[in-house]
Amino acid sequence: NNSAMSYNILSPYSLAEAVILDQSSLIIDLRSESERNEEKAQFWIEKAATATNGNQNDTFTIVDERDAWENALVRSKKVILRLDVLSRDKLMNYIEQFWMKDATKSENKPLVATNYNDVERKENRVQLSNDNDSSNNYMAILNKRGLCGLYEAILQTGKQKLSIALRAITLNLEQKKGNVVVHCAQGKDRTGILIMLIQDTIGLPMSKIKEDYYMSDKYMLEHHLTSFSRVPKEGTLDHRIFHRAPIYCIEHAMYFLGKEYGSGTEGYLDNIGFDQTWRNRLRAQFDNVKVDCNALNNRTSNL
Repeated sequence: NNSAMSYNILSPYSLAEAVILDQSSLIIDLRSESERNEEKAQFWIEKAATATNGNQNDTFTIVDERDAWENALVRSKKVILRLDVLSRDKLMNYIEQFWMKDATKSENKPLVATNYNDVERKENRVQLSNDNDSSNNYMAILNKRGLCGLYEAILQTGKQKLSIALRAITLNLEQKKGNVVVHCAQGKDRTGILIMLIQDTIGLPMSKIKEDYYMSDKYMLEHHLTSFSRVPKEGTLDHRIFHRAPIYCIEHAMYFLGKEYGSGTEGYLDNIGFDQTWRNRLRAQFDNVKVDCNALNNRTSNL
């Protein structure tokens, strides 16, 4: 009944969103400010309490990394934590620092490995244009690097925000207030990286992590077919690449962590401040929970 009432109040929002309003205590929004429609976000937030229990005071508190987000998690029943994991400025700086300076002109082939074993070989042969006169070239380079490159950039430039997200999730679970929702724009890249770190930390088998991630690819293929036939304009992202979620991309992310940090996710998490103590606290929340891997196949990863 609550869900039906929520759906009516929130229309045209979905029944799934109404359930999220009712059952979640922490929503982590990984988008940039430019991706967010603040008017719609405020409407959604204002209707949250009314849709679930009629108490307008029981709504979401919005915080970001500049605020006292830890205090908000303790004092507020419901929190939206906004973390810009993929800042455009940081991404452009990363492209310039690591992909542009030492690049030389080469064949115009996209940098995407077709399988996990092919990752290192393709890494060694990649060469990019040295022409950096315009922002168009940044997008051209990113298109060549593909999702594998994007995931490297997220992991390297979003360390602080990913660390905050992991700590916030751990604290919320310890307080047992309610469920955690993580989302970005498409629910597969920024969200996928964060969820991968959590799943690996709590001991989910890599095969299941990959299956869970790949469900987004199946979703995109079913619902966004027109994106895959559209030739990109100069200076824009190639959606034929970036609207996908092939398994080898999440494999590459794990490979990259092992290559850069020695011990994979644990080495990376130590580096960003989510150390062994924090990881043990997160794992403790799942000690008495049996993870139903088969259940992963009965939902979509796209929020």
